[in-house]
Amino acid sequence: MEYLVLLRNLGFTEYEARVYLALSRLGVATAREITWDSKLPKNKVYEMLGRLERDNKIVTLPVSPRKYKIVDPNKLKEVVDQKKETINDIGTQLDRFLKFVSLPQRNEFKEFFWVIKGQDAIIDRIAEETRKIQRESFGVMRHLRAPPKTIRLSREAIERGAKIKLISLWDSSIVDAVRKWEAIGAEVRVYDEKKMGFVGTRFSIFDKKSCRITIGKPEVKNKEDYITLWAESPSFANMLRNQFLSMWKDAKPISFFLKNYPK
Repeated sequence: MEYLVLLRNLGFTEYEARVYLALSRLGVATAREITWDSKLPKNKVYEMLGRLERDNKIVTLPVSPRKYKIVDPNKLKEVVDQKKETINDIGTQLDRFLKFVSLPQRNEFKEFFWVIKGQDAIIDRIAEETRKIQRESFGVMRHLRAPPKTIRLSREAIERGAKIKLISLWDSSIVDAVRKWEAIGAEVRVYDEKKMGFVGTRFSIFDKKSCRITIGKPEVKNKEDYITLWAESPSFANMLRNQFLSMWKDAKPISFFLKNYPK
């Protein structure tokens, strides 16, 4: 399977890869032997042999019955070199495009708001925003999660000197997530919903510049229907930041809840 994936990545079709791989195992073989080894229909084997021969990947030996062998397999390295050149070209074009996108011709609006739908989409968006954090990231959620990509990018942000603070409701299901966040240097506190009131809205603030508000469970049952308002608005972000700091002051350190859950 590993080599089939490799050959597919080098431009072979599924059937071409299976025939080429069979011939790799057999060395020199007839179409019948290749059919047996590749588990492909005979007509498909002949069709693939014809394609591979036209592409100069295999040759036919002048014997009876007709046999086939692979042309120097090191030629496949030429494909890799060509792909590297293509990737480098794409990378250069992408860099130019990103500069182009970052300099729109119309800049009338200084603050932007848009809607993101679905929990997975907002997790991806938060991860990408975390990649850019320089100073701080604050967040409130109902149940703390630890998506691997977000954890990795958050660790990199903390290593850059950023502070990450998170507030979550408490239940035993978040213990593992808490451990992962604490391991990278994030601070976690617990919101007492009974004492301080219901929290249904999740929100985050990034570097006092951008923020998000998400409406999910229990108001919205399906994760695919979660609605998030994302704002590139320093004034709106500052308002939510003040709300976060007020909640942070009243929230309890996570250590109070973890004492019954030894590492």
